Amino acid sequence: MFTDTFKIYLGDNLVHLSIKVSPQHVETHVFDLQPFTNVMKQYKNGNKQIFFKNRGNDWEIFVKQDYIKIFYILPYVTKHFRVHHWEMDNLFDMFTNKLKDAYST
Repeated sequence: MFTDTFKIYLGDNLVHLSIKVSPQHVETHVFDLQPFTNVMKQYKNGNKQIFFKNRGNDWEIFVKQDYIKIFYILPYVTKHFRVHHWEMDNLFDMFTNKLKDAYST
């Protein structure tokens, strides 16, 4: 069973981000390291709307008062996730720690 909203893995200059859909289902997305780092920096700098492309798909992050909306478009499908602010903060803290671990050895 999946318990965490996000899981993140690094390898070969790639970020593998799993987003929990239900206790039995996650969606995993692969990002290049540098664009994902840029998104994190924009979020940490307080940007309320972040637009970016990942492997040809449009992604948007909207920081709302009560939640954060993550939205992306695939051919013929759009996906929306809503997460708490603390969950997004935890995601980028996990990412930062994994980067430190990966480049400190």
